Amino acid sequence: MMNRPWIDGYGTLVRVLQRAFAGSTVDIRPLLTQSCSTTADHETSERQRFEELLAVTRVDEAIVGAGVRPQIMVFDDVLNSRKHFKVAQQLLLQRFPGTSIIGVFLARCLPDPPLEFEPLPDVD
Repeated sequence: MMNRPWIDGYGTLVRVLQRAFAGSTVDIRPLLTQSCSTTADHETSERQRFEELLAVTRVDEAIVGAGVRPQIMVFDDVLNSRKHFKVAQQLLLQRFPGTSIIGVFLARCLPDPPLEFEPLPDVD
């Protein structure tokens, strides 16, 4: 795994996924990398444009190695404008034509005040 100090929480997400799928045949690899740090859209009044994010993001050929499976799941911790997912989808489809790209979006924090949920029913 390459060192990506500019992505806050990146290593944590990879570790969570590796633990969640430990013992399975799931292939967890960080296929994309950025050439520089970018400011999160929620931290600035000027949102980064799709084209700007696309220009600094690339497929990490050192991680790709022998290739990928026919279906790639992209995990992201934010779903706001879907810009990061769309950049990932475009780059992965260009590099791996015919591959199915699926987005899974994980919440890293709760809104303030937190949402209230009904308890899940017991499973027998």
